[in-house]
Amino acid sequence: MKRAVFRIFIIIVLGGMAASCTVQKKSDLFIKEDQLIQSRKYLGDFIDYCGTETDTYEHMNLIWIKTTIFNEYGQLSAFARDCKFKPGDRIYLKSFFHSDGKFGNWEHRIENESSVSYRVNECIYDNRMLVQNITKN
Repeated sequence: MKRAVFRIFIIIVLGGMAASCTVQKKSDLFIKEDQLIQSRKYLGDFIDYCGTETDTYEHMNLIWIKTTIFNEYGQLSAFARDCKFKPGDRIYLKSFFHSDGKFGNWEHRIENESSVSYRVNECIYDNRMLVQNITKN
C-alpha cells in the first residue's frame, strides 16, 4: 500500500515538472536580444523653420522648426543645413532603441509622413531640456 502511494506521488511530481517545462509562447512584453524598438509621437503640422548656417566645419548646422504644437523657434532643433519639410506636413518625433543584447542606445529623428527626416539635436529648449522629455508624454 505504501509503495503504491509512493509511486502515485512520484508520477504526480514528475508529471507536474514535465508540464511546467513545456514550451510556451512568450509575451510581446519581453524584449528579445538584437531587437529594434520604435516609437513615434506627433509634433504638429510644419509651419516654418530658420537655420544657423556656419562656414566652418567645426560647428554643426542646426535648423529650428516651428509647428502648430511647438509654435516658437528654439523648441525643436535638428542637424541640417536647410529643411525640406513643406508647410502643412505632419511632423513626428521617431525614437529608435538599438540593442545588441547587452547595451543599447536611443536615436531620435524628426520626420514627416514621406521620406524626409533629420537627426534631432539632443537639447531642444534654451534651458537645455533633453529631447527624452518629449517622448515620455
